[in-house]
Amino acid sequence: MALGTNVERSRTVTQEKKRTIQERREDLSKIPVSVQAWIAYESRGGLTVDRKGMQRNMRLVMEILETHSLTIMDLIEYYTVETSYELLYKTLENRKYKYASIGVILGHLKRFIDWACTETNRPLCELTNREHNFYIKLCRKKGNVENMNRKAAEYVPTIDEMGPLIQYTKHRDIMDGLIDQPRETLYEYGADLVHATLAWPLIIRAGARTGVIKNLLTDEVVNAVKSSDGVVISVKTHKTSLQYGPYQIGIPAREHDALVNFINGRDWESKYVFSSRRGAPFSMANIQRFMRKLFLLYDLPRLRIATVRKFLTTQAHREGDDRIQEATASLLKHSMKTAKRDYKAMQRDHDALDTANRLSKMLREKLSEKGDCGNDIVNEDDVLLLWTRTILCKITMQSLLLLSMSLELTMTTIINSTVNTKKKEMSTTIIMTMW
Repeated sequence: MALGTNVERSRTVTQEKKRTIQERREDLSKIPVSVQAWIAYESRGGLTVDRKGMQRNMRLVMEILETHSLTIMDLIEYYTVETSYELLYKTLENRKYKYASIGVILGHLKRFIDWACTETNRPLCELTNREHNFYIKLCRKKGNVENMNRKAAEYVPTIDEMGPLIQYTKHRDIMDGLIDQPRETLYEYGADLVHATLAWPLIIRAGARTGVIKNLLTDEVVNAVKSSDGVVISVKTHKTSLQYGPYQIGIPAREHDALVNFINGRDWESKYVFSSRRGAPFSMANIQRFMRKLFLLYDLPRLRIATVRKFLTTQAHREGDDRIQEATASLLKHSMKTAKRDYKAMQRDHDALDTANRLSKMLREKLSEKGDCGNDIVNEDDVLLLWTRTILCKITMQSLLLLSMSLELTMTTIINSTVNTKKKEMSTTIIMTMW
């Protein structure tokens, strides 16, 4: 019933999808007990690990090894390590896995091997470490190229395309309804558009990731810090919370009131702001789905939440001000290293052309300032003439410098020669006198 009639999920789950889910569960159930023990070891003491990802990756590795009549031991034994690692890497590469994903899979594999060897008090072959480090380095190099190509080719909207959405031209009535009549607005427009309307200010004003939207709690909205300039909501749980602390979202008081009214007006209880009627938080895919409905309302089918973050970073880079870039990186919880690298990767073609034109204009202005008798340079012939004249002046100055150095060298030689001659004459006189 939850899969078929839930209003937040408008599509039913097909039989094929159910069969795929069941097959995946059966595959995971075949994972050896040793892998489960390794995952329990990795997560001891309250450490957070990707349990499902670790299970899935180890199951994938074992399936590849079994297909080629190999085992985990072939990745440990000295005489089979090299060929086994090469086979595993080539298979993952042929299956079109991203190089970053291959690196994660190999990382999980290496951690499992280290744990298994430690548990059995077996020394690990140094060749295993060497092969692992080699393929991790290879994946990192190819992954960086792959990632940069993806960023450079990624769709980033222009400010003109985003203008109507930023100004709420087509969903202003939904926001107004959430202020005045939240319950009636929820039933009139549906949960999807209402959720998208509430999430949009968080995304466009602070570049909130999908995980920030998912983990936003009602207590964090109710207990937000209010001031005369607006309201700041701090989301404690998000992707980079351990490195940069809570994700701070600044929104106007009106949009904060809409969030509070929605929480108080909905007919279900949940500690999450964006949740199903059963109180469970939305999945990442569900959040992308209802946001897509808002984007389609503005004829932006290629727009995604991550694309909005790229749009904000592109605008920050276009300003060319380090302070703006640093402030944007702090707002989006990026490091400055990421900001300097990724913001420039988002530069569009017409931005590059505009930069080239401005650079050429700057050079022309510099040349104009150096024109003789204050004459301005107004065409390319004048630029070429001044350029040639400047080069000739430099050549002349260099020639004069070389000539002066030659004269100085000649005078020094003459003086030294004279001094040496006088010393010889004095020596001869002294000798003759003594004789």
